[in-house]
Amino acid sequence: MSQDNDTLASQLKQTTEITADSLASNEGIERRRFVRRPARWNVVITTHDKYEVDGRTIDISEKGASINSPADFRKGALVILKISVFYNGKSKELKVLGEVKHTAIAKNGFTLGMFFKDASAETFKFFRLYAESRI
Repeated sequence: MSQDNDTLASQLKQTTEITADSLASNEGIERRRFVRRPARWNVVITTHDKYEVDGRTIDISEKGASINSPADFRKGALVILKISVFYNGKSKELKVLGEVKHTAIAKNGFTLGMFFKDASAETFKFFRLYAESRI
C-alpha cells in the first residue's frame, strides 16, 4: 500500500495545476490560420447519402466556418455546403465542399467546425475579403 501511495505522489508531482490564471494565459497557440468574421447566413448541409440539414453560419473565414446545426456530424465527414449569402443588398448562393473538423453540443443543437476543402477561386476570394472586412 505504501508503494502505491509513493507512486501516486510522484505522479501528482508531475502534473500541472489548472487555474483560472493558467487558462487565461497566452500559452495556448491559436490554431486558426485565417481571420474570422461573424456571419449569420442560412446553409444547407448535404451528406454523401443526399440527406439535407438546414443550418446557419456563426462566423466565416476564407477556409472555414462555424455552423449551428440541429444534427451532429461525424468528425471527418465530407459534406456539400450551400451557403445563402445576403450581403450589401445582394444575395448569392455559394457552394463548398466541407469537412467536419469538430462538433460541440450547443444550446439549440450542435456547433460544427467546418473546413472548406474545395470551392471556386471566386468563392474563396469572397470569403477572404468578407472575413478581412475588406468588403
